Amino acid sequence: MPKLTDQPELTSLADNDLAHVVDVSDTTSGANGTSKKITYTNIFAQFLAVARTMSANFNFSGNGLKVTGDFSNATRANRLAIQTSTVNGNTRVPLLPNGTSRLAGIDCHDGVDADNSSFLQVHSDGTNNHAGLNSAKVGTGATKDLVFQIDSVTRAKVNAANGGFQYLQTVNVQTGTTYTLVADDFAKLITFNNAAAITVTLPQQSTLTTTTGFFCKVRNLGVGVITFVKEGAETLDGNTTLNQFGEVLIERPTTTKWSVAYGNTLKPSQIEAARVPTVPVAGTTYYLVARAKNPFTITGFVQQATSFGTAGTYTVFNNGVAITGLTAVANTTAINETAATALNTVSTGDQVTIALAATTAPVGWIGSLSIVESL
Repeated sequence: MPKLTDQPELTSLADNDLAHVVDVSDTTSGANGTSKKITYTNIFAQFLAVARTMSANFNFSGNGLKVTGDFSNATRANRLAIQTSTVNGNTRVPLLPNGTSRLAGIDCHDGVDADNSSFLQVHSDGTNNHAGLNSAKVGTGATKDLVFQIDSVTRAKVNAANGGFQYLQTVNVQTGTTYTLVADDFAKLITFNNAAAITVTLPQQSTLTTTTGFFCKVRNLGVGVITFVKEGAETLDGNTTLNQFGEVLIERPTTTKWSVAYGNTLKPSQIEAARVPTVPVAGTTYYLVARAKNPFTITGFVQQATSFGTAGTYTVFNNGVAITGLTAVANTTAINETAATALNTVSTGDQVTIALAATTAPVGWIGSLSIVESL
């Protein structure tokens, strides 16, 4: 029988190919063991069984090595995964620094070239005493916006260009005349729009368990005035009513107190300069009403005169452009406030003016604006 070393080499093995082994546990054929056969499949089954139960560190030697497997199978259950061996146990994979280093993290690159790509870094930094998310670049990569998504929809992001934080505020639209805050209103904007009066109830802790620091915003889009009422023995600080186009911030500073603070609110005749310095003359001459030092929104126009020689109308302008809904305010000898039919934003430095379309000027005329201040 030829020696094993004289046999031809087989470079490609099939599952059922046989190999010669000596079973040292079987001394039937001699003291050194008994010759037996084993299939290629069984040899590697034994090898894999040992590999699956390694009890020592697994070290890689060399640069640029990778752990590869199917991590992108369309069937997620078929993807290579990391799982704890503890039955019913959680899987938490620790990333540990070595020696005196205090930083551990993971970098997720957007390309196969790790030296020229953008990446997201999740890290814990003991040296600088923080844990963080970092959108960064290396080589020819470009820094990207850091976004926060739910079901692939971006809800908030940190802009890569200027570092500004932007978020999509959830809006709770209400059109009725009564509403009670719920826990899901946290951080939302609640809008109300009704011609009738509206009551908004701020519930007590026993009705709605809200954490200290709960907040939401309320904006009134309709003409119906909103009244805020507390429930039970709660304390209500701040404002209790909100007019059209006004906005308030509702906060829960303690578990027994609500706070309602104005953000934007209707304040009639707020601009002292709204009194026209001279009585308008007939025609279309413009008269300065106000020059904005801060942004505000015009929501109405108030005017009165002791007498008019003839009928006429007023138009309010911002930088020469007629204010929507205030283009035909009729002359009157009684105090007359006309509400705008749309919001008209005035920016810092803008000039608000009026013009009278009549053949005779009024006597004892006073004009003023109703506005919503902007923070």
